[in-house]
Amino acid sequence: MDKAVVTWIILVFAVALTLGGVAAAIKYKNGAEDVSKAADGKMSSFQQEISESDLRMYDGTSISGSEVVSVIGRYEGKNLSVKVTTGKGTYSYNYVLDANNNITTGTPTGIDKARTITDNAYINPTGTFKGSILRDSNDVITGLAFVQE
Repeated sequence: MDKAVVTWIILVFAVALTLGGVAAAIKYKNGAEDVSKAADGKMSSFQQEISESDLRMYDGTSISGSEVVSVIGRYEGKNLSVKVTTGKGTYSYNYVLDANNNITTGTPTGIDKARTITDNAYINPTGTFKGSILRDSNDVITGLAFVQE
């Protein structure tokens, strides 16, 4: 064979091999992006579950009044309202929520009233309260509700 023909065959083979490698790399990159996007979505969901897990443990759970007062104190200063319903009324601690469970302006009840037996907002430490989670329209937990049983 002529040396020029062999050179052209090698050149064509090298170009085809290079194009094949580039095509495989692009296909691999696109597949990796899809996997990365799926993993990011799962990780975000997992992080939300972890951050909400300490609040979700109160959903549907019955706890004592003394534990309710502890919950109020634990979340004081955080963006979470604790709404407590006793035989004497409903009181919001830490923050006040509107009808859609959005944190709103208003004066919440102070934790000291929950501990003062002569106050209407008093929480009986031996009472039993059933908890539930309050979410706003954005599916963010904005509060916990405890109703005396």
